[in-house]
Amino acid sequence: MKPDVLNRLRRVAGRHTLTLTHYGRKTGKPHEVTIWFVLANEKFYINTANVNPLWIIGGVLLIGRKAFGYVVSIGLLSQASMLFIALAVFLPLQSFLMGGPVRLADAVMILVMGSVCFVPLFLFVRKAGSRQRSPL
Repeated sequence: MKPDVLNRLRRVAGRHTLTLTHYGRKTGKPHEVTIWFVLANEKFYINTANVNPLWIIGGVLLIGRKAFGYVVSIGLLSQASMLFIALAVFLPLQSFLMGGPVRLADAVMILVMGSVCFVPLFLFVRKAGSRQRSPL
């Protein structure tokens, strides 16, 4: 990370959250988003503090073995998998833009965490596909 950017981030490192206000393109109404961030070991981690209730609802339905829970779980696993695809694209892009090397530890962590979503998604879709076939 560039030294001037790092020094500016260190000034706000103790806050951990900030609220961004953006305005609707058509309505002009303000919308607030709470952003959670951490500066650790010269790395800047950022995430929204908004929680998607579908993760909780889908998990409860799946634990209860409800039919809709299985449908929702495919969407949730797909959504989580897309995060790791985006991270895999962002990792070399970040290194290119910031002028640093791609860290092997980061790439391995993305691969391991992504497999937590991809493997169950693959098994789930494969099993669901085998049950859909019926003899004529």
